[in-house]
Amino acid sequence: MHIVGIIAEYNPFHRGHLSQFSWIKDKLGPDTRIVVALASYFCQRGCPGLQSPRQRAKAAIQAGADLVLLLPQYFSNTAAACYAQAGVSLLAATGMVRTQAASAEIKDKDLIQEAAKLISPESPELQTAIRQLIREGLSPHQARGTALLQLGADPQVVRVFDQANARLCAEYLSARAHLPAGWSKPGIFLCPREEGTLGASQLRSMIELAALQAQAKKTWQAPWAQEQESKITGPAQLVNFPLISQLAESMPPESLSLLAQDLSEGNFALYTSLLTLARLSLSRINRAEDLASYRDMQAGLADRLLANLRDQDYLTAVTAKNFPAGRVTRALTSYLLGIDQNMMGQAGDYPAYLFPLAFNRDGRYILRKMQERAKLPVFARFSETAQSQDPAVQAQALVERRAAALWAYLANKPELEADLLEPPIQL
Repeated sequence: MHIVGIIAEYNPFHRGHLSQFSWIKDKLGPDTRIVVALASYFCQRGCPGLQSPRQRAKAAIQAGADLVLLLPQYFSNTAAACYAQAGVSLLAATGMVRTQAASAEIKDKDLIQEAAKLISPESPELQTAIRQLIREGLSPHQARGTALLQLGADPQVVRVFDQANARLCAEYLSARAHLPAGWSKPGIFLCPREEGTLGASQLRSMIELAALQAQAKKTWQAPWAQEQESKITGPAQLVNFPLISQLAESMPPESLSLLAQDLSEGNFALYTSLLTLARLSLSRINRAEDLASYRDMQAGLADRLLANLRDQDYLTAVTAKNFPAGRVTRALTSYLLGIDQNMMGQAGDYPAYLFPLAFNRDGRYILRKMQERAKLPVFARFSETAQSQDPAVQAQALVERRAAALWAYLANKPELEADLLEPPIQL
């Protein structure tokens, strides 16, 4: 049995993800099994998962994954280097994963490995140059590329950092060097990216637009019309044939069915809802200093967040070259989750536990073997984290519970907070 690990968000699960599963099994053989480290309620760029982690995990198992593990929320909405380090260490900690698969725009693995050497770790000279360029107005990615060129790096290698997925692959390779002593270091297996279908961000944009249009329609209807419509369609106003037809072109039938069910029942959270809540919460704060202790709030971002609260297009007003939208959203999410310097001091630099979200028969076997070989405690139920005496487990579990509550609030479904306490899904 060849066990391959994947770090993913599946927000939502689409045909590109399915093609990655197929490609892995075609290349490595039919006895290959797939373990996924899945981002929690809020994903790497800070935006809420459209569906809950359990639903995204279920979609992955239905599509061919065997075991889905939760990547703790504390690490799920972090910058690329931290996100990669957490995902790689989580897979390595299973004691079962020997290979990690990742998709990249650049197919030359040697080129990506050379890029990884430049940041394993970043030299003091590189860090100084990056900070200076950011102060001059460049984005972090632009600053890194420009600084590397200034320090004499090969332009062809530096080009890796211009591609989002290739850059993340370089971070994965770099992260392997920082695993604790005695841990196995999974090799990296590059997969091609499927062309011609919409990506997750495009699919989410379609759904966000449909939600806004449905909300506008309901706002402008006369009360009697709203009441009549609710009798006819209930909560299913977001599920319409044009939307489902568009999604069907890029999503497998099983994951589309799960998504359509969540959309019809109102079990979903939107990016716009997060921004609205963040603005409302920030309106209570008078001084930027009160925000400075939260993760990703450095270098003047707190000032920008407070100065632009009255702007209608809030995200656009706050975003700048050195404050890209992803970083802004990560900072807002960290603020809403209470991830401040005190929490960062307690939570540690690596995931502190393993928690399964879903598995099939082969995944159950892998999970059983993990009980013997894993480098971290394996919790069958999330409630078991409360019994741990490890401060890192306690801190990461606290952020997880806050994330579950915040996501349920954004979905306007308080009962979904208890989703975190349910046993893993067995398929």
